[in-house]
Amino acid sequence: MRVAAVLCTYNESAALPEVLARLKAAVADLLVVVVDDDSPDGTARVAESHGARVILRQGVPRGRGLSGREGYRRALELGVDAILEMDADGSHDPADAPKLLEALSRADIAVGSRAAASGGGDRRGAIRRAVSAAAKFFLRRTLGLPLADPTSGYRAFRRESLWAIDPGSLRSVGPEIVEEVYWKARQKGLRMVEVPIVFHKRAAGASKLTLIKLVRVLWRCWKLRLQ
Repeated sequence: MRVAAVLCTYNESAALPEVLARLKAAVADLLVVVVDDDSPDGTARVAESHGARVILRQGVPRGRGLSGREGYRRALELGVDAILEMDADGSHDPADAPKLLEALSRADIAVGSRAAASGGGDRRGAIRRAVSAAAKFFLRRTLGLPLADPTSGYRAFRRESLWAIDPGSLRSVGPEIVEEVYWKARQKGLRMVEVPIVFHKRAAGASKLTLIKLVRVLWRCWKLRLQ
């Protein structure tokens, strides 16, 4: 199976080298696409030096959703069999990638779940876990997503599944692209399975998701339902 990994980055130069090295060790026949929002800390240069195909988004609005759409498009152009998506800050363990890819033999999308019935966990602080749990509850009720962890950005797609979602039709600018993808997958009748993972504290730097940004994400997800 040929796989493309998509990582969207902004100021992740400290954590990225280890993430890429461990990911390449875990997944054979792998192409890495890093979509960087012109990080001032040189993340793009670090990615290139470690063999990644870098898309440098300069002079455009920054946003996880904008970067995600571009990463999906480029990954599909590579003609791979599967697309893996993960964070670049060390919170997603590259050693879990083979489990996600194997799960595609029985599903269209495999979701790395911190709340899967068969296991999973979250090693962040109690406050962050509580906020995350509230957000998950809201999203399950609002969007009707059949997932215990509808906020997970660690996931794998069969090529045909990502085509069906149609990255060009996604409208998210920010982190809510994670939930919009699941919303579109549900609308298309795609089968999603959850694979237990442990979510770690980021290896370096500070989280980009503030409380204000989280509220905006939840509001935009509510608008998805209205549309």
